[in-house]
This record gives sequence, C-alpha cells and structure tokens, in this order.
Amino acid sequence: EAKDVLQTMQKLYPRDGSPAGGNALLARVYQALEERQAEWETLKRLAEISPDSVEVFGRLTDLAKEKEDWEQVRLYAEQWLAVNPLTPEPHRRLAAAAEQLNENALAADSFRAILALGPFDPAQAHFELAKALARLGKLDEAKREVLQALEETPRFDAAQKLLLELVDKNNESESQPESEQASD
Repeated sequence: EAKDVLQTMQKLYPRDGSPAGGNALLARVYQALEERQAEWETLKRLAEISPDSVEVFGRLTDLAKEKEDWEQVRLYAEQWLAVNPLTPEPHRRLAAAAEQLNENALAADSFRAILALGPFDPAQAHFELAKALARLGKLDEAKREVLQALEETPRFDAAQKLLLELVDKNNESESQPESEQASD
C-alpha cells in the first residue's frame, strides 16, 4: 500500500532528496519488496538530487556488487568518498572494485587509506595491500607489507604463503643474468 502512495508522492515532488522524502522512502519500500531494478533506478535518481547522501551511495554500491557491476561499484564508492573520506567502508568497496577491474594501483591506494584509518583488522589490510603491490611488481614493498601482516598475526597462513612466493620471485629475479633483467 505504501508503494502506491510513495509513487504518487514521487510524481508530485520528483526533486525531493530529503532522507524522509518520497524518493528515499520509495527506495526503502522497493528494497523491502526485493524489487532491485526499481530500487536501483530510484537510488540513482536520489543520488543525483542529493549528492551528499552516504546511505544512498552505500546502498548503490551494495546493489552494484550484487550485479557484479564493478564499474558502478567504483563510481559510487568514489562519490561516497567525496562526501566522507574518513570512514573505511567506501575505501573497502573501492578496493574490491579495483581488484575486480585489475586496477592494482587504485587497490593499493585504497588499502593504504584503510591502514591510515586504523582498521579493525590491520593484518588483513596489510596482506591485501601486499597482494596489490605484488601484482604491480613492487616486490620489496609487498614483502614489507606482508611482514607487517605477520607481525600483527604470526599464524596468518595466507600471509605466510604470500611471503614465501615473494621471496621465491625475488630470488628468481636476482638469479637472472643482467642481460635478461635489462630485456624485461
């Protein structure tokens, strides 16, 4: 019943971007009814009307992630960060999108920001940063980060494995003749 009333309100006041306005309430009704596409369209409209609503950007990134639309996750996480860069969640979502889009420099920057904000699990953040740096070919920096992850959590199996991989890669590059390294 609320859906019909709110759709009428939306038609009467299409530019209402308030948190208790017709657009916001209609988006919540669509969410409750699991009408994802209608919710998506309503939230996109709301993001244009009210470009400082972190709740809207958070929900848009959730929906885009469900659809595995990583470009949209990136877009809305960046807009969320433009409003509030001092919370870790938009950085996490941007990092996830960057990893899916193979934008390792952006992923590394996002993990650095998470670390600067004092994450709940610094070992995981250092580990994720190490993986991004390794994909960028910055093996020494990656090794330093994975060691910090292990300093926080010494029995972190995935970090131990990554450290061994990094040491092996480093040994391989050192054992290559100089002529081969120059051609790489």
